[in-house]
Amino acid sequence: MNDLPHISALIPSYQRAHLLMQTLKSVQACNYPPGKFQIIIVNDASTDETHELCSKLKEIIYLRHDKNRGRAETRNTGLAAATGDIIFFIDDDQVLPPHYFLAHIASYQANPRCVATVGQYRTPAPYRDAWGIYLENRGPVRFSINKPLSAKYFQGGNVSVRKIIIDKCGGFDPLFDKYGGEDADLGQRIRQYGEICFCSDGYSYHHGIPSLEKQLLRLEDFGRDGLKKLMQKHPALESEYRIGLFKKPWSFIWNGLIFRFCRSTYKIWPQWVANFCFSYMIAYRVFIGYKESLKKS
Repeated sequence: MNDLPHISALIPSYQRAHLLMQTLKSVQACNYPPGKFQIIIVNDASTDETHELCSKLKEIIYLRHDKNRGRAETRNTGLAAATGDIIFFIDDDQVLPPHYFLAHIASYQANPRCVATVGQYRTPAPYRDAWGIYLENRGPVRFSINKPLSAKYFQGGNVSVRKIIIDKCGGFDPLFDKYGGEDADLGQRIRQYGEICFCSDGYSYHHGIPSLEKQLLRLEDFGRDGLKKLMQKHPALESEYRIGLFKKPWSFIWNGLIFRFCRSTYKIWPQWVANFCFSYMIAYRVFIGYKESLKKS
């Protein structure tokens, strides 16, 4: 293991003390040489037990914001303290298998063009209803491991990036101060320097799965703010987010009817039909928010 690079595991956290400790235990249990392994927790001004628990921890770097600054700035705070050659972004509701870091490092070693990796979220047993199964099988898992990924699949947890590349990119843009968009923005800048690669063995278990209703609300907020900012910064991403599908005025009448049909019936269908329903509902709510943002501009 002497040829393994130094790594930094960066865990931003807000109001999830109960899940954060579970995440930390799984990170510490990973098979990686202790001398080449740095753990950084950034507390974004949580008011729960996060500070009380983290301030007692040894052999980690613990940083705390005095006020809530959001996802982008919290990750940047951690980046400023990171010294690893590879930076891993771990969400505070993930549980990692022991081989997690080694799997991602293997992707870099196998492909010199690889500058960032994306793993798969797996859904643990308590959440394996139709919605949980859909979440496990969406995103980069549908693509070949040899095919470079779009920036939209670079999402802040379950990813890693070469530090030299993220230093060139300048980290996360604090302009994205609401839910979503900061990851894809950084991913698009990262793609200038090489490939974002899917690491099929670099999966983790997602224990903070939001309900369908909560996620639809989040995604409408993303459409209203983060997506608009993304399109302004990176117009080339418009085709990847399929903005044109919802641009025609009459399309919202039919799309609204299909949305309501999917929402009221997805529980009765087999999984493959439910998957279509979930994808449609997600796209519709994102673009409802995006359409509202265009009216205000």
